[in-house]
Amino acid sequence: MEELVSTRVKDVDIQEGLILLQVSRTKTRQYRSVVVPSDVLPQLEVWILSLPRDTRWLFPGQGGDHITVRRVRQIVHQAAEEAGVQRVYGHDKNGRPLYAISSHTPRHAHAITALDADVLLNDLQAQLGHSNLATMSVYLNANLEHRKKAYERAKFGLLD
Repeated sequence: MEELVSTRVKDVDIQEGLILLQVSRTKTRQYRSVVVPSDVLPQLEVWILSLPRDTRWLFPGQGGDHITVRRVRQIVHQAAEEAGVQRVYGHDKNGRPLYAISSHTPRHAHAITALDADVLLNDLQAQLGHSNLATMSVYLNANLEHRKKAYERAKFGLLD
């Protein structure tokens, strides 16, 4: 999440369709280029052009700094509430509610959608910034339908 909120306007390359994440702002402390799908680029460009000219951050917050992780969590929670899809599915060890929709939900949905679109696992791993392939297992386990479709396309079985 810190990568998202701390992305600078100058880190976005509209022509190449990339967001360049600097080492200092990634969890793995490794430079990473994130691909922006071509159908999203026009909207991203409009967003950037709507920002005040001297804005440093892609997602500015108050006082000249970037939006906070906490604020993003609040925005996602509020949007899920307003859409009628937010629900409590349990409680943590301190009794606080655990919500079905969190700030991590769009990332998870992106991963599942990418797998459904046949994005290769190592490409998705690079996009999400996971250093270990085992970390990707949460996305693979979440999508049984994706595996079923993949095996159907592979057409295992007897040859004619």
